[in-house]
Amino acid sequence: MACKKDNSILGVDVLPDGDAVNAVYSDTSQLELFTVKQDSTRSFNEREKYIGMHIDPYFGQTSADLLTRFIIPNNASNISFGNDPQIVSSEIVLAVSINGVIGDVNAQLNYKVYPLNTDLSKTVNYFTNFKNYTTSAAPIADFTGAITVNAGKVYLKIPINANFAQNLIADPSYLTNNATLINTYKGLVIKAFGNNLNPVNNAGIFLKIDMNDTETGLFVYYQNGVPASTKTTQTYRFAFAGDDAVRLNTVRYDPFNGGNIFLRKQLAGDSLAGVQNVFLKGLGNMRIRLKIPHLLNYAKNQSVSVSRAQVVIKVDQLLNGTSIPRPPSLALLTSDSLGRELLVSDQLSGSVLQRYDGFYDTTNKTYSFDISRHIQSLLSKKQKDYGFYLVMADPSPFLAIRRDNFAQRLILGGVQNAIYKPQFKLTYVPFPK
Repeated sequence: MACKKDNSILGVDVLPDGDAVNAVYSDTSQLELFTVKQDSTRSFNEREKYIGMHIDPYFGQTSADLLTRFIIPNNASNISFGNDPQIVSSEIVLAVSINGVIGDVNAQLNYKVYPLNTDLSKTVNYFTNFKNYTTSAAPIADFTGAITVNAGKVYLKIPINANFAQNLIADPSYLTNNATLINTYKGLVIKAFGNNLNPVNNAGIFLKIDMNDTETGLFVYYQNGVPASTKTTQTYRFAFAGDDAVRLNTVRYDPFNGGNIFLRKQLAGDSLAGVQNVFLKGLGNMRIRLKIPHLLNYAKNQSVSVSRAQVVIKVDQLLNGTSIPRPPSLALLTSDSLGRELLVSDQLSGSVLQRYDGFYDTTNKTYSFDISRHIQSLLSKKQKDYGFYLVMADPSPFLAIRRDNFAQRLILGGVQNAIYKPQFKLTYVPFPK
C-alpha cells in the first residue's frame, strides 16, 4: 500500500497540535467486493408497498405480490349500506407514490386478486419469501391493463367481481366493527403477471404504492332504497391503512431470466466474477460483501491514530444509464463472526452520523462512508475484522435494517474497473509502540 504525508487532508485539523505534520494519507489499499445472494428480507407493515413485474437487462426478472387487509376507516362501527343495497361496480384503487414507477409507464400487466383464507397478524414478522398462506381458488379480479393518470397523480385501478362486492355490503352483521370484518374477510392478495416480458420493448412495470393515501383502498359503488327512479350511486371506501391494517410484500426474483452472466456467477458464489462490476438491488434480493484484506498492516509495527477513514463506492455510469433513478442512499454495515449484519460504531453516535454519510453524491456519482471510529477500533484491536456488507438501505441506525422500501438497482465498479474502482481512503498518525 502506498502512503504519503499530507497536511491538507480533511480531518487532519482534528488531530492534536503537532500531529498534523506527521499525518499519513493512503488511498491505494486493495479492497475485495463481490455480490452475494439474500433469500429474503423482512417486509414491514408500513406505508409504502410494491406491486408489479419487471425485467431488467442486467438484473433479470422481479415480481412483487401485495397482501393486505381491508378495513373500516377510522375504526367506525355498525356500517350499513341502507335498504336493499345493490352493487353498481367495485374496484381496488392503488395510488402510486411520487417517483414510484420503475419500468414502462405504458406496460400492461395482468393483475389477479384473490381473497385470503389465512389470517394476517400484526404481531408476526413477515418476510418477502412468505408462502404460508392460502387463498380462494377463483380470483375476484382478473384484469389486464396499465396505470392511469389523473390530475398529475398516478393510479392502478383493478375492477373487482360484483358478486364479491355485493356479498360484502349486503350483510351488515359482518360490518359491526373491524374485528368482525377481519374474522370474515381475512384480506386480499394482489398478484401481477407479465406476458413475454423482455428488457427491450416489453419490460413490464414496478409500482410503489402509498397504502395510506386516502384514494387507496377497496371502493364499492352502490345504490339503495326504493323506488328505483330515486336511486343515486354512492361510494364507500374500505381502507388499507389504520390501526388494524396489515400490509406486506412477497417477492420473487429470477436472475436467470435475462440477468447478466457476471451477476449470476457472483450469486452462485464466484467472488472473482465481481472484479469488474458488482451489483446491488433493493427488496432484499442481494447485498455486497466488502473486505479490506490488508487493513491490519497499518498497525503491524506501530500504533495508529485514525483521523479519517472513508470508503468511496463509484456508480458505473456506462452500465447504469439514466432511465432508472439512483437510490438516495446506501448503508455500509459491519459483520460478526457468523456473518450477521451489525451497525458500525460511526452510525451509533448522532454527532458523527452526518459525517458517516451514505447518500448519493449527484456530482461525483459516488456513495461515501466515513467509518473512522470503526477503523480505529479495528486497528486498536478492540474488535475483530469480519468485513462489511454494502446494502440498499437508509444509513440511519433506526432504518438500516429495512430493505423492503427500496426497489432500485445499481451497478457499481469492481476492484479492477479502470474507471469506477472503489477506494479506501485513510488518514492517520503513526506512533511507535
